[in-house]
Amino acid sequence: MVLNQSPYTPGEIERILFEEVYPACIINMNFLGEWRGFDPDWLEERIRANERKPWKKWRVLQWQRYLIRRHWLIVRGILTHENP
Repeated sequence: MVLNQSPYTPGEIERILFEEVYPACIINMNFLGEWRGFDPDWLEERIRANERKPWKKWRVLQWQRYLIRRHWLIVRGILTHENP
């Protein structure tokens, strides 16, 4: 798994997912399932744009986090299992 090669802990990856990536990609992650081949520059631009809208980030995190939570728990279980 690519995430196992990351210098980040599972907790840091979770924070990045829910606080940075998910708010930037909410439509893709909610309705399109797996999302491959995204442009990393586009993603970084979206994340930075959302940083300037803290009210939007709070709303997304509080009301829609449950939509990807179960998927994250599966991934975290794999990370924890492979990197005790």
